Amino acid sequence: MPTLTRLSGRRSALKESPFAVWDVEAEPALDGEPVNTKWLGGGLYDGSGNPRVIRDRNRFFEAMLSDRYKGHWLYAHNGSGYDFRYLVAWLLKRGVPFTGFSAGSRLFLEVEGRHFLDSMAVLPMSLREAAEKLGAHYKKHEVPPDFYKNIKKYDWHTYLEGDLRALYECIAILRHAVSELGGRLKRTLASTAVDLWQRCYLTGRYDVPSHDDDVEHYAREAYAGGRCEVIKRHIGEGEYWDINSSYPHAMLTPVPVVSLGARPDTVLPDSGLVYARYDIPTDETIPPLFWRKERGSRLYHPTGTWEGWRTVDEARYVRSLYGTDAVKISSIAPFQAVDLFSSYVHDLYAKRLVPGPVGVVAKRLLNSLYGRTGMSRERERIVHGELPPRPVKLLSRDHGLWLEPTKSMEHNATIMPAVAATITARGRISVDRLLRKAPDPAYCDTDSVVTGGHMPLEQTKDLGGAKREAEVVSATFVAPKAYRIVERTATTVHAKGMPRKEAQLLADYLDGKPVRVGRIPGIRESLRRGLPVDGAAEWQERRHAAGGNRHPDGRPYRVEELTVSAV
Repeated sequence: MPTLTRLSGRRSALKESPFAVWDVEAEPALDGEPVNTKWLGGGLYDGSGNPRVIRDRNRFFEAMLSDRYKGHWLYAHNGSGYDFRYLVAWLLKRGVPFTGFSAGSRLFLEVEGRHFLDSMAVLPMSLREAAEKLGAHYKKHEVPPDFYKNIKKYDWHTYLEGDLRALYECIAILRHAVSELGGRLKRTLASTAVDLWQRCYLTGRYDVPSHDDDVEHYAREAYAGGRCEVIKRHIGEGEYWDINSSYPHAMLTPVPVVSLGARPDTVLPDSGLVYARYDIPTDETIPPLFWRKERGSRLYHPTGTWEGWRTVDEARYVRSLYGTDAVKISSIAPFQAVDLFSSYVHDLYAKRLVPGPVGVVAKRLLNSLYGRTGMSRERERIVHGELPPRPVKLLSRDHGLWLEPTKSMEHNATIMPAVAATITARGRISVDRLLRKAPDPAYCDTDSVVTGGHMPLEQTKDLGGAKREAEVVSATFVAPKAYRIVERTATTVHAKGMPRKEAQLLADYLDGKPVRVGRIPGIRESLRRGLPVDGAAEWQERRHAAGGNRHPDGRPYRVEELTVSAV
């Protein structure tokens, strides 16, 4: 059984790896594809002298693999989506062995002792925004609208050098800010948050469930993300409200840490998980409990009756709304609850107001910790070169690439899905309570609610309190994460997965018209399909499906509809 305990040593006693940054520039393909594909050159910068811009592709990558950068962490901003494509293509062509693994949408590579990292994993924003928020001296250059389409006729050298200086300074500032807080910058924000928490805030030793314990499987079933729903397609005047740091607020009270074993029982425990039959009235317009067909599939909040594992917090909340008979428990998985996070949350919530980089980093780390406790244990490592001794799956026969299952996460004591399930459940409950106070609820997304009326609440800056983000003149909600909100002073148009800067394309998409969008296949997808890793984008025609996880008219689904149809 893994033991969760404090990491020894403060940040000042730890030595960080040297780092450098790199970037690739290219010009559009001649056939008019919507992304840059033709190599122009690359740039390298390690903080000494001036950035190196190298036009020849072989010389550029040979420079990165020279002794000068041995043992370095080499960052490329959005490397997973762009720069790594050129690196992997070159490694495959030259037969250079490498390994890689992914964390979410981010890819990390190791080549002959050098670690190639995606700086978006620690700076999840544009480089321009990162430089502004961290107060970097070097800013991302402003470029003309046709810069990328006609990049050859512009001074891309100066542009590239500016990006390198800005990214290098951002990473240096970020490292120092994390050090000031007491931690060490890791490959991702989530792992950085865990490092800081274990070094400076965790007290005590706790035996947590192992990877093969039944209660972990129950917790995985109960673990789901934030609630995002279109309740009403159109509203006129209204308000947009937000909960202050909803998930950090959910971390203030004790969470289920030490398993006390699962058993048949009908009594609701103080903390943990329950298997029960849930009965949500069919006339309920804001059903409070999530349902999904299987792990990883779309979340719904339906009416009707079903069974499954959910957190104690959710079972208690549903009973508070509809009575004891609404949750008929048959098995429980009780836990000893422990206050793991309150000192971490209170401290970083205060430090987020500190002017400068420390405040920016504190705010990011505040919201990055909980998700790490629910991360998946399944990992696959990309192997190119000598065949690993363990069983592997073929990724690309042409390139001798394999996917190697790893077991490195099995005994990681910071993976506690019952904790993550409880925190996200509390967050959904907070949103449900806010929805029920809204006079004309139209839309909700994780920690925010848009209503067509006036919310009968006092604004507060307190942790977990609610504040009015904007007065709404009108709004249209097409589907989860796809909307147009006209405020008194601005208009926000958003559609997840669509290009943000193409206003007309977004407008057409939200109006229900089919739109043509360029999509870059990922590295693994390209390899599986036999496509060039650094090839051009593909055109796709997209059209939104109105409603999403509710009926197009905003009615919640009945669970019977979801179980008998392919909604």
